[in-house]
Amino acid sequence: MQLGRSVQKFYDENVKTDDLNHRNESRIIHLRKFNNWVKSVLIDSIKKNDGGKIVLDLCCGKGGDIRKWIKFGAEDVHFVDFSKKSIDECRQRYNNTKQQICSLPKFKASFIVADVGKENIYKNLSNVTYDVVSCQFALHYFFGEMETLNCALENACSKIKPGGYFIGTIPNANQIVLKMRNNNTLSFGNEIYNICFDDTLSNQPPLLNAKYFFELEGCVNCPEYLVYFPFLIKLLEKYNLKCTLNQSFCDFLYSNYKNIEYKKLAKFMDIFD
Repeated sequence: MQLGRSVQKFYDENVKTDDLNHRNESRIIHLRKFNNWVKSVLIDSIKKNDGGKIVLDLCCGKGGDIRKWIKFGAEDVHFVDFSKKSIDECRQRYNNTKQQICSLPKFKASFIVADVGKENIYKNLSNVTYDVVSCQFALHYFFGEMETLNCALENACSKIKPGGYFIGTIPNANQIVLKMRNNNTLSFGNEIYNICFDDTLSNQPPLLNAKYFFELEGCVNCPEYLVYFPFLIKLLEKYNLKCTLNQSFCDFLYSNYKNIEYKKLAKFMDIFD
C-alpha cells in the first residue's frame, strides 16, 4: 500500500508559490503560524554545537522547513517526498533562499522523489547516517496497514546515528477519539474543520486502519489514520529509539512559552489571533 492516490493528487494539484495576501485573509492563518512555531521550537530544541548535522526531511512537501534547517546549522539535508511537483518547488525554494539569506551559512541539499511507505529510499544514498530525521504532519498517513508502516519506519529510523533524533508532529488521536465519543457520532466539527470517520469504525478504534477524513478550510478532504502513540513507541524500540518528548501542542506551547527567545519568536510569527 502507498499513500492514497487522493492525497497525492491533492498535493500535486495544490503546489504553487504561496500567495501571502491570500494566506493572511484565511481564517486558519494563525493555526498555520502556530504549527510553524511548534516546528521551529521543536527543531531548535535539539540543536547541538558539535557540528556535522546531517538531516533527513521526510515527506518534506514544498520545503517549508528550509529556513529552520539553516538556523539549525545543518550541513547537509536530504529532502524526500512522493510528489514530484512538491520536490520541484522545494528545490526552487532552496535555491531562492540561498540567494535571499546572506548572513547564515547554507547547507548542501539533495532532492528525492520517493514513496516512503512503499520503497527503500536508500537505494541511491549509500553509507549515509543522520543526526536528525524529521517527519512533520505526515507519519499518520502510513498507519493504514502494517507493511506500509514498517517500510516508512525503516526509512525513517534505520539510519539514525547513536545519539541522534527522530522528530515529528501528528494529530492528537486521543482528542479526536474523545470528541467522537462525546458527540456520539462518526462526524463532528465546526465552520473551520470537519472530521468524519469511516462507517466501519467501532467505538474502540484498531491500532491500524482507523481511518477518518479530515477537511480543513481551504484543503481537500483527505483520508488519514489515527496513531495510538504507545503502539508507535513499541514499534520504535526495534531501532533502539527512546521517547524523550510526547506533548500535545497546547502543552508544548505552555512549556516553551516561558523561554524568552521562543516567546519573542511567537510574537514575531504572530501566532495568536
